[in-house]
Amino acid sequence: MPTPVSEQVSSEMSQTLSASMLADLHVCKEHDKTINVLYVIDQLSVLGGGERAMIRMIQAHSTRFQCRVVTFRKNIHPEVRERMSVPIHVIPLVRTHSLEGLTAGCALRRLIFSERIDIVHTFFETSDLFAGVVAKLSGVKVLISSRRDMGLLRSRKHHVAYRLVGRLFSRVLTVSEAVRKHVLTVDRLPPDRVTTVYTGIQLAERRGEGINHAVRRIIGVSPRAPVVLSVANIVPWKGHRDFLEAAAVVHRRIPETHFVVAGAINDSELFAALLSRRDALGLGGCFHFLGEVDFVRFLYQTASVFCLLSHTEGLPNVVLEAMAASVPVVATDSGGTAEIVIHGKTGFVIPVGAVDQAAENICRLLLSPREAREISEAARNRVESMFSMERMMATVEGIYESSLAIQ
Repeated sequence: MPTPVSEQVSSEMSQTLSASMLADLHVCKEHDKTINVLYVIDQLSVLGGGERAMIRMIQAHSTRFQCRVVTFRKNIHPEVRERMSVPIHVIPLVRTHSLEGLTAGCALRRLIFSERIDIVHTFFETSDLFAGVVAKLSGVKVLISSRRDMGLLRSRKHHVAYRLVGRLFSRVLTVSEAVRKHVLTVDRLPPDRVTTVYTGIQLAERRGEGINHAVRRIIGVSPRAPVVLSVANIVPWKGHRDFLEAAAVVHRRIPETHFVVAGAINDSELFAALLSRRDALGLGGCFHFLGEVDFVRFLYQTASVFCLLSHTEGLPNVVLEAMAASVPVVATDSGGTAEIVIHGKTGFVIPVGAVDQAAENICRLLLSPREAREISEAARNRVESMFSMERMMATVEGIYESSLAIQ
């Protein structure tokens, strides 16, 4: 049985904004002054949770904030330009400790000066450690870092660099309390500089059955079949092997169930192994890998249950998206997942690797429609009250303004 979020933590979620954060919301309200913000992100070639969160943030900014983006890879995902109307500058960079790195640093410095950037906000390792240093040396007033994971892809040199560079940041924004505790422990930053800002999500529109039937035709699922959905790129830490094993258990109990995975195939070797295991489990006719698709928001409506069995997370956006779409969730207790899903009330939180518990809870939701409806409505209400875009952006913009005010 997983350890549920304590009643104290659950009740305090409605008071996530601390006294200092509330002060941020009311400082420096000079509405006649435009603030120039430069977002720097390692890549926009593949869209994961961090990339999509940054895009949503830029879309939701008030007009007072003029935003630009810098990224270090040329092949930008088509969806990026469709969704963002702000300037996107590509500064090619593979190795920071090279002539290319010097050229990239000079280009970034020129951009900061020419656009009179007030705030640089970085996402991921290269942006934090390279662009952060360049920005500080260029005299940027405020430097912000977003931390979205538990140091998943950090090497030993990254850990050393973060401890050296970390104190250059005016504020570090973490997506969950789990990530915040990790940053405080590993990077050894002062607690008053590290703030949890939960991801904001727009509530999904409730659409008619026509969309549901159309999506089912596309993926090859009959109109009445239960669907268990997972949205995650094909990478080792997303728990796809566990999802396959859980699906096999569910299939034996409820043979008409279909299982759908939507996400880019980032690891071809892993994907080949997953296909082989799917066929060995006899799931070839009911377990569908869709790859990267542009109709994920419609897949949520098709789903009976959403399942994410990740081995590590910061705060999984897809769990929030499923909850916002009124889909009951079964997810592993990794990172900040237990901060958004209240076990037994807005979904089920299970230990990492607990395949049998995952299958048990999926079957419970599929076989108990009334309980599934109650949980899904409670989940949607939780997102509406605790994880709205408006709440997130008020917090972020307040932090920007208060950080500028003390310069």
